[in-house]
Formats: sequence, C-alpha cells, structure tokens
Amino acid sequence: LPLGFLSIPAEKSGQFNALILPVVLSVGFAFLMILSWSVALNAESGLRYSIIPSAVRTQVFSYSAVFGGLAFVFTFTTSNLFYKIHPGFPFWIGSGFLLVTALCYAFFIKEPEGVTLGADGKEDVAGLKGITAGWNLLSHEQKKNIGIIASTKFLIWFGVAGLETFASSYVVNSLGLDEAKAGMLIAIYFLGYLLFAIPAGYISAKIGRKTMLKIACAAFVVAGLTQFATQSLSMLYFVL
Repeated sequence: LPLGFLSIPAEKSGQFNALILPVVLSVGFAFLMILSWSVALNAESGLRYSIIPSAVRTQVFSYSAVFGGLAFVFTFTTSNLFYKIHPGFPFWIGSGFLLVTALCYAFFIKEPEGVTLGADGKEDVAGLKGITAGWNLLSHEQKKNIGIIASTKFLIWFGVAGLETFASSYVVNSLGLDEAKAGMLIAIYFLGYLLFAIPAGYISAKIGRKTMLKIACAAFVVAGLTQFATQSLSMLYFVL
C-alpha cells in the first residue's frame, strides 16, 4: 500500500491528472486490503461464535476487546514514530504481525467440526452450497432478525467510521497538525474503548445486551454531536 503514495513527488501533490498511476495503485491496494480484512473478520467472528457459549459470550468478547484495545493504543502511539522514520514502516510492521496471526490460526486454533442446522441435526451447512441450505432452514422471524441486525451493523459502522474520519481530517486540515499527530487522536479514542471493555461485559449481564446497546448508541450520538461543535484540540481529546 505505501508504494502508491510514496511515489507521489511533493511538487505534484494535489495534481490528480499528473498522479493517475500512483492514485490507482493506492486506491487499488487499499481496496484489496479492505476486501481481505472483510473476509478475515467474518471468519474470525464466526469462529468465536462457534467456540464460545452464548451465556458468557459478551464477557469473553469483553476480554478479547481489551487485548484489541491495547493493540490499537500501542499501534497508534508508536506508528507515528515509525512513520517519521519511514512512511512505509507502520504498514510493513503491521503486515508482519498479521502474518504471525495467520500462522497462529493455522497451527493452534481448532475449528469445531460437523456443523449442522435443522431439526434433525443432519443438514450440512458447510461450504458455499450451505449458505443457501442454511438460510432456507431459518424461520421467518430469524430471517427478519438477521436483516435487522445487518441493517443496524451497516448504520453503526457508517457512523463510527464517519466520526473517526472527521476527527483525523479536522486535526490535519483545520488545526494544522501533521498526519503522525493525527494518529495520536485515534489512540485517545481507543483508550476510552479499552477503559470500558471489561465493565461492558458485566453490565450487559445485569441489564441485558439490548438495553446496554441502546444506552451506548445514545451516548455515542451525544458524543458525535458534541464532536461536530468542538473547536479546540483539548476538547476533541475529551470527546473522543
């Protein structure tokens, strides 16, 4: 991915007609990276649902979220240092970690076998054919719930990504900070994520997952509206 934007000469920055090849490279590799991540994320999420019982799933996810939050904070507080050494380092180091992750999944994680669906427990839903077979076995209510969950998932990520993008763009374009310091903002964002990851699991056990989700989304809306009206960096840190 860095090879695209690193090939852009400083004197031609912003001149799209003179930078068609680097732009195509950057956008193409970014698309490939996101496409690959979507495949990996779905597989990882499905695997977690298969190996963790429902009753403790939220609590277990909370613990895994702590490690994810630690990784994000570590990444965004160190990547700016690597970026100053060479803009490609954060990307290449991150790719190395992902390669180790792939090897760990290959050699240490055991996926449950014999996944079936249906009243008799004999319907095989593995593979591409299983997608249709599994969907047809679901009830009308289950299909409706899946549609609602998919829609809310889209809206949640649309909102979260928008707020994150606004924060980093605002810092660079309006406050005049460089890209490396803008990365620190995301570290602040994930400090809040880290702070409440484990408590969220236990709160959901007390008040229910749906109730907690509604309260959290409402709080996020308030924070987002406050962020839009924020005029200073210190206030932006607090909101994030």
